[in-house]
Amino acid sequence: MTTPEQGLWLVSFLLLAIGANTQAPAYPRITTIFQGSTADMWGLAYDPGQNVLYYSRTAYNDLREYNLDSGSENQVAGGLSQPKSMAFSGGKVYFSDTGSSDLKQMDVSNYLVSSLGGSFTVDASGAPKGIVALPDGSLFVADRGANAIQSLQNGMLSPFAGSLAYKPFSLAYNANDADLYFAEEGGNQVFAINVNLCKAGDCSVSVIAGRSGVRKIKDGPGKKTSGTGNGNLATFKGIMSMVHDPISDTLYIGEDFSSGANSESVIRAIDTSSPTYDVTTVAGQSTAVLADDPSTPLKGVREMCILDPNNIAFVDSSNSRIRKLTLTVPQPPPPFPSPPPPPSPLPPLSPSPPSPSPSPPPPSPSPPPSPPPPSP
Repeated sequence: MTTPEQGLWLVSFLLLAIGANTQAPAYPRITTIFQGSTADMWGLAYDPGQNVLYYSRTAYNDLREYNLDSGSENQVAGGLSQPKSMAFSGGKVYFSDTGSSDLKQMDVSNYLVSSLGGSFTVDASGAPKGIVALPDGSLFVADRGANAIQSLQNGMLSPFAGSLAYKPFSLAYNANDADLYFAEEGGNQVFAINVNLCKAGDCSVSVIAGRSGVRKIKDGPGKKTSGTGNGNLATFKGIMSMVHDPISDTLYIGEDFSSGANSESVIRAIDTSSPTYDVTTVAGQSTAVLADDPSTPLKGVREMCILDPNNIAFVDSSNSRIRKLTLTVPQPPPPFPSPPPPPSPLPPLSPSPPSPSPSPPPPSPSPPPSPPPPSP
């Protein structure tokens, strides 16, 4: 027969055993937002006002939307020609219609699509390429075939940085430093142009991370310092997309390298607040990330967008998914503030002393005596 003391000991032991075998979910953590039916998703843009994601499908020549609140998913534009890169700004979705060599926009209030014109140099995979929106509503567009980057301001396209020694493909903008980042398609280096300096005539390009001619996934400092040898620098294997979060001052890189049946897809983070641009792997096959479906690793990472400083949405194209990378344990919302305590009762008022009665007015002076009557 078990005594009460033994029963209490047994319960305590079981609780300790359960706690020892229960682990908190690992972070960063990947979850699926939406699973489609085709492996041709590419571009991705986020409308924070409506909490809606827009994505492009190159083989089906359309744009679709996914409402993060309701879970509804619909086609919003069709009859396009291989749409790829996307950006959202000011109530419009901008996208590269690579099959028609055109930059187009869609008004999210009525889904009307219109061309922005411009001239892009067509290469083997169409034009234009990457698009990034700036806080002021202007855009930068990668014109890979012309080794250039174009600018869209007030609906007008114009050259921004031309005659580059590289073929820009993916773009991102750092609003903290006015740096425009770019990479070549499947490239292994990340480049930067300072927008303010370029407007003044100095469009020099610097390498902030990666080594030319070295293709592998390796973390470490992005830039060489006096105490850093080339062998310690971070390297990349196949850059396909990038996005910058100004709050954390972090540049996220989507990589995908496929060779036959083998595929390596990872998401890297570059600390753009650090002078050495330190690079770490935050998701993918080369790091221990808990996925919602362990049998489906990342495969075909394409465009990404910032939902908030702790959550990044991205296209996992070959797996027909839009997924979310949560970087750290979500913090619970702050509790509602307690109501203020009721005001203390006022002390009773002391009775005022009675006002003194007014003094009577002084008596009026007596009239002077009448004079005596005159003598006869």
